[in-house]
Amino acid sequence: MLQDRIRVLLISTPRGNLTTCRFDEAISEAKEKSIPDDYDFLPVVSGEEIVGSFETKRDYAEASMVSEVYNPLKTEMLIGGDASVIDFVESAHEVPFRFVVSKNGIIGIVTLSDLQQFPTRASLFTLIMDFEMLLSQAIVVASGPHLEDWAKHLDGTQKKASEGFVKRAKKEGRYVNDLLVTSLTAKVQIMGALYPSVRDTLDKLQAPLKGLRDRLAHGDVLDSSLDGLKQISLTVRDILQCRHQLEALMGEA
Repeated sequence: MLQDRIRVLLISTPRGNLTTCRFDEAISEAKEKSIPDDYDFLPVVSGEEIVGSFETKRDYAEASMVSEVYNPLKTEMLIGGDASVIDFVESAHEVPFRFVVSKNGIIGIVTLSDLQQFPTRASLFTLIMDFEMLLSQAIVVASGPHLEDWAKHLDGTQKKASEGFVKRAKKEGRYVNDLLVTSLTAKVQIMGALYPSVRDTLDKLQAPLKGLRDRLAHGDVLDSSLDGLKQISLTVRDILQCRHQLEALMGEA
């Protein structure tokens, strides 16, 4: 329900605030427009109509006009203003620039750089916390809630660390349950043993998931490079795919 309320419209740039380039404009002039704010994409207009997008960072040595190289408007470039932020982020590694639409037509744009905005960060952190809760739930379903139920699936280092976390949490008066104070690394090890079909997915996901979670939790700036932002999108895609797999497996248990 929370994800549904964090909508693309909250992070989009309204149409009236857009920097655009013209269909019949020189590439050099269009690129100059992108420099002050370091835009990777600009909407392309013909008259008052938006007709596509222009990638500002590409090399167009053999072309001189925007009309020769722009990306014409296509369905996959569009996203509804009431779509969730996660709907956008999940596929942003493939479609990093989208026009936001409503019944009145195109009302703004959303891009990979909008992953830095607070509503996106809140949505990402909620997604990750929900996923970690699902891991804990899956462990309880397949094994049990207590350390002694699943400690056999941990290597020596993680078993010792988990025992220490539980002991310290109880001593400091912040204990709720064993899994809540167990590390993500330990949960992934346990899950790999209990649900072998998702072991490879979780092993691949663990490092980027932990890195993203820690940055969000500590209020750190996300990697603003194109590759870094695309990695966030890929991480979200993998979280959602793994979540669907786990929900199906738990339904069979």
